[in-house]
Amino acid sequence: MSAAGVQAFVACTSRKRHLPVPGLQLRDLNGPLMQRAAEWTSRLESARRTIAALDLYTGNSWFVARDLRDTLGNDCLLWALSAGFGLLGADDDIAPYGATLARGHADSVVRRTDPGGASRATRTWWGALCDWHGPSSQTSCHRKIASVAAKHPADLFVVCAGRSYVDAMADDLARAASRLAVPERLIIFGSGVCPDDRLRRSWVRVHSRVRLAVGGALNSLFVRIARYALVERDSSPADAFGMQAMVDQLAASVERPSDIRRDRSSDEQIADWIAGELQSGERISKSAALRKLRRGGRACEQSRFGRLFDDVQASLR
Repeated sequence: MSAAGVQAFVACTSRKRHLPVPGLQLRDLNGPLMQRAAEWTSRLESARRTIAALDLYTGNSWFVARDLRDTLGNDCLLWALSAGFGLLGADDDIAPYGATLARGHADSVVRRTDPGGASRATRTWWGALCDWHGPSSQTSCHRKIASVAAKHPADLFVVCAGRSYVDAMADDLARAASRLAVPERLIIFGSGVCPDDRLRRSWVRVHSRVRLAVGGALNSLFVRIARYALVERDSSPADAFGMQAMVDQLAASVERPSDIRRDRSSDEQIADWIAGELQSGERISKSAALRKLRRGGRACEQSRFGRLFDDVQASLR
């Protein structure tokens, strides 16, 4: 990976380990958008914060995010992009809550009565969260990605979030790029067309077919691509242009789904194959081993392979 540090920003998920505490669901708030934002941050300030952001979020993307931070160690700072709290350090203590940028959800930031449409509403909401001083127990001093960039201008900034988050944070992200020593070292993994022209030089378009190379669920594709680039390669591209070339090359290397025919193997056969790989003398990660198995024409579901890999690895110690 690059010699510079990595600032990894991962969007929060609706799947959480705990139910929202009473009063911390956006469905309970009424009135104009800014009135709701003021009431919401007031409730956040009075809520008892009992769990680190990293421990609250569950699901595929945060499993991979934890692995990314654990692997890179001190070279990586992990951040959560929260519809409820705004920018959070992964270790910041927060209260379980219910808030989302997704339209149509009971706890959505967006209401049909909000003037200007969903994009304007989410940008206004994110701006209000950036201006809020944050939870008093917060371990980080940053409320904006741009302020992180000002403090770490040589680092690689990697954003793993859906279009609704990128659109909501567009102003903050554009300012962050301008504060980096090399603006293209802001890397935003996304699908389709970039939602804001100011971010086009940071936008890395990821085709869904790349999932065949990195594995996992589609909703964790962006963070898996980030882990692939930063951990499993000998060196990672230094900017968004290099990342796009890497993603395009990876997409070209995988077969189309309709062309893939894999043979299913028993647990014993898969375990024997894993043992051979682990005893070959060449270090191989779990995800790299699964890709190698699949390239060889064998089928194995990810969680099943993970369980077998862990079992075999433990037996060989």
